[in-house]
Amino acid sequence: MTLVCPVGPGERNEQLRFMLRSVATHLPGARVVLAGHRPSWVQGVEHIPVIQGRRGWGNVARILHQVCEHPSMPEKFVLVNDDFYAMVSDPPVPLVHRGPLDGLTSVWRAGWYSRALAETLEVLRGWGIGSPLAYDRVHQPMPVVTEVMGEALAAVAGRTVLHRSLYGNLVGGGALGVDVKARGSEPLPDASWVSTAPTAWHRQAGRAVRKTFRDPCRYEK
Repeated sequence: MTLVCPVGPGERNEQLRFMLRSVATHLPGARVVLAGHRPSWVQGVEHIPVIQGRRGWGNVARILHQVCEHPSMPEKFVLVNDDFYAMVSDPPVPLVHRGPLDGLTSVWRAGWYSRALAETLEVLRGWGIGSPLAYDRVHQPMPVVTEVMGEALAAVAGRTVLHRSLYGNLVGGGALGVDVKARGSEPLPDASWVSTAPTAWHRQAGRAVRKTFRDPCRYEK
């Protein structure tokens, strides 16, 4: 399994540190590729450098486009975020969605995500997908066919899109899933993969992740 994690600028990234610890523990045979930035304290991973502007979600589609064009990439990979944590050995990586994509308009009413949602809906409907599904806001790893993701991102270069929902609707299918991201003071979800929002990282959920993976791993200098 090849895990690809886009990483924004900056040396301090404790969520990435614990994501790598969880992978070292539960996916010891995985190939790990950091794309974008690689903090100086990280070792033992592959790196596809991508120059980024200031930190922001707009960088991710461009990073992934370069990943998909990189000659070292296999036919398939698994897309993860730096705040995804594997909680069991060999956790499954199914393709999941959370229902109609336009249902997210009630969640994202302004800002970058709202604009990206509107453009993604416009693009997908223009491609003949009349009732697209939401592959965003599930916060789980996504299995990716490299060529399909690369072609999709090339087709919308320069536009603000939700790359997960763009790709998911092209390959189609998947199961209805739930969002496994802790956002506030709630405990970690009971799931094979979990995620933490910045607020949750400093509360109960984050403490549980740090306690579970307290020991440094081979990916740390």
